[in-house]
Formats: sequence, C-alpha cells, structure tokens
Amino acid sequence: MLVLEWESSPVNDVYADAVVTVILKTESGDCPGNTDTPIQVNKKHVRECLQETLSDMYGSTMVSLSEDQ
Repeated sequence: MLVLEWESSPVNDVYADAVVTVILKTESGDCPGNTDTPIQVNKKHVRECLQETLSDMYGSTMVSLSEDQ
C-alpha cells in the first residue's frame, strides 16, 4: 500500500500525477525494467531544461548556473 500526500497546486499536482502513473505502470507490468542498451544523456540539454524549469518556477533572477559545473 502506498499513501501519497502533497500540498495541492497546479505544479505539485502534475508531479503527483506523474508519480502515480509510474507506480501504476510498474504494478501492471508495463514497465520494461532493466535494459542492456546504454542510455545516452545529453548533459547540455538536461542543463538547459533544468535551467528553464527553475527559471519558470522561481524567476530568472534567482537561477544562475555556471558553465563549469
């Protein structure tokens, strides 16, 4: 049994829906599990998406990512 609680807001509701979806897919067996294929991660793209998300949430003046990290 899983109990999921969160403070309701549009953003928090999206995250809660995503978590519930992953849990339900895992329980139903639709999740492929481990694969032998290595995953290629584009770190620059991830950094850009993270910066955009944080800027949308907290304002661009509050978010500063240095290029050397």
